[in-house]
Amino acid sequence: MTSAMKHKTQSTIVWLILLAALAWILFAPTLPYLLSEWRASQQRHCPYMVLIAVGLVVWLWRQGKLPASSFQPAPRWGALALGGSLALLTLGALADVNPVRTGAWIFVIASLVLTFCGWQVLRVVWFPIAFLVFAVPKYALIDMTTFPLQLIAAKTALVMGQLCGLDLVREGVNLTLNPGTKGQYQFTVAAACSGMNSLESLSIIGSLFIMYVFTLSTWRKIVMFALIVPIAILLNGFRIASTFLSASVFGPKAAEGFFHEWSGIIVYALELLCLVGAARGLEMIPLGQRDPQTTQPPEHVTPGLHDRKSLLIGLKGAVGLFAAAVVAIALLATPKTAPKAAPPLERVPLVLADWRGKEEPKDSPDNKQAWEILRPDAMTIRTYTRLSSSETVNVLTIVSRSHRSFHVPEFCQLGAGWNIFKNKITQISVPRRDDPSRMQRIPVHLSVAEKHVAEKPDQPPLSYRQMILYWYSVDDYITHSMKRLQIYMAMSRLFGRQVYGAHFRLTMPLMRSEKQTLRIMEEFLGSYLPQVYKAEIAAPAVLSRAQQLAQRLGTGGWLIVIALLVAPLIFTIHSLRSLPPSARGAGAVDMPIETEMPKTPAGTLER
Repeated sequence: MTSAMKHKTQSTIVWLILLAALAWILFAPTLPYLLSEWRASQQRHCPYMVLIAVGLVVWLWRQGKLPASSFQPAPRWGALALGGSLALLTLGALADVNPVRTGAWIFVIASLVLTFCGWQVLRVVWFPIAFLVFAVPKYALIDMTTFPLQLIAAKTALVMGQLCGLDLVREGVNLTLNPGTKGQYQFTVAAACSGMNSLESLSIIGSLFIMYVFTLSTWRKIVMFALIVPIAILLNGFRIASTFLSASVFGPKAAEGFFHEWSGIIVYALELLCLVGAARGLEMIPLGQRDPQTTQPPEHVTPGLHDRKSLLIGLKGAVGLFAAAVVAIALLATPKTAPKAAPPLERVPLVLADWRGKEEPKDSPDNKQAWEILRPDAMTIRTYTRLSSSETVNVLTIVSRSHRSFHVPEFCQLGAGWNIFKNKITQISVPRRDDPSRMQRIPVHLSVAEKHVAEKPDQPPLSYRQMILYWYSVDDYITHSMKRLQIYMAMSRLFGRQVYGAHFRLTMPLMRSEKQTLRIMEEFLGSYLPQVYKAEIAAPAVLSRAQQLAQRLGTGGWLIVIALLVAPLIFTIHSLRSLPPSARGAGAVDMPIETEMPKTPAGTLER
């Protein structure tokens, strides 16, 4: 090895160590979040997805799909993709949205593969990299889709059960067999029966089968991926309907015992059989051609000097971009305002003018479940009764810095069997936050729900109605939309403001007209909200060392921030500009130098 090659190898090792250190600095804050989410019951399979992705890459290499000639670095395209991926990671970190911050690492890995290995390698390993999406915690997706899947499963089971001749009635996610009789059997489609687990399992196994087991063309693979969701939903509805069928034939104990335990495994096997049958059916459709299964490997070419130089330049550019992301997160994430602790909502009195309150015990099932799912910073569930008229108002107050703590109350109402038949956006009068003696009009979401309850088997069910009123707020910003609240909180954190979001929900039996019920709620809020505002003011300010440093830096500190951000970017651009002309795009390979033929004297003929 020549001294120049030895020096280049040592430089590559140094830059590689520096890149690994910067990557660890960016990844380390998300590690506790990943470990805590992976320990959850619904996320315990996530670490194994990383091992499967690595195993797929090793298998592709052992199959000869990654020859040496396919490693042609593309530092310029890779730097462009890496810059966008790190920008997404930085935005997720500044906005404190952990799913975005964690999911951005998939794009970072793909960008690094493009930078150091090139387009040909990325075309081969794109699926193992995309497979890492199953390792990212999906609590937000689970929260948004579990209840809709519960409703879909309940509706599907209702239709299938009625087709089988069963007397089924549905109220929300509650299904009742033979209602109004002595043999009635009620079944609640819980979150575990929503089909989310089977859908995710089928997506994992099905994607592996579609990519590496079935011999399908590209458009057939796309169709197969689209069939995963309806197959999982239909067969999960079939599982619930078969539970009622077994209950009507063998009794409720048999349905909830042996059959309920083994039906999940049977349905999962049926899902795989349906997937295999769909693949075989698509193969019979005479459209398109199959992808070739065996391809001639490209001719082996050893990477040359330009490849090593492109690799070193791409390494320097990646280090510059990683350094810029580290500086941006470290400096821009420092809040410019001192955040406060969560307001002590327990200080809100139970006696409010003509209202007397009773708080839900923290060890009650509903309260305990709400704390475990929402994980708020502060929460109270109370029922206030008016002494003059015995009217009751149930009020839920949630305060949290995390957008995960907020939800749409309709999901809870539908899950409890309430049928919401009226939804609208209206305005009510409430005390102002800055001056409780003055009133303001705020937008709120109003819904009216109805529920039928059969108290005795031989009597018709009784009908109950209630009005639900809810809204969200961040400081002086008030909205009826949960999405707007989450966007406002993310943008506030993005610009250095640590804010608390609040969710208020009022529920009241609809014993009078809607207009009168709404007026009573406004009267209650006139006494309740000023006490909540006092609790917010009583919350102490928490000032971290980083915030103290930011206050000391002042205007000059922002000049330092700008300089530290621009310096790594200038270094990256300068590194990429030093690429040789033959290394543009996908990289270059040194071609063998042709040996020059010996010259012969003119007029002579060489034998």
